[in-house]
Amino acid sequence: LLTIEKFIEKYPSLKDKPGPWGTTLLYSSSRNNHFKLVEYLIETAQCSVNAPNEQDLGKYLSSAKHDYE
Repeated sequence: LLTIEKFIEKYPSLKDKPGPWGTTLLYSSSRNNHFKLVEYLIETAQCSVNAPNEQDLGKYLSSAKHDYE
């Protein structure tokens, strides 16, 4: 938890951005059952619960493209 706190303190604009694997901190934390970290990210760091993951965005854009063809 301390590492994440320091990261968010140093790079606050990245807290809701997808990382190298295309997922947000909140998504990765919840998917891996890190409940204390999820609680911190939502309540203290105020991460967005609606921030999109790149993988989800890619799927959406791909399906939207087919809608127009």
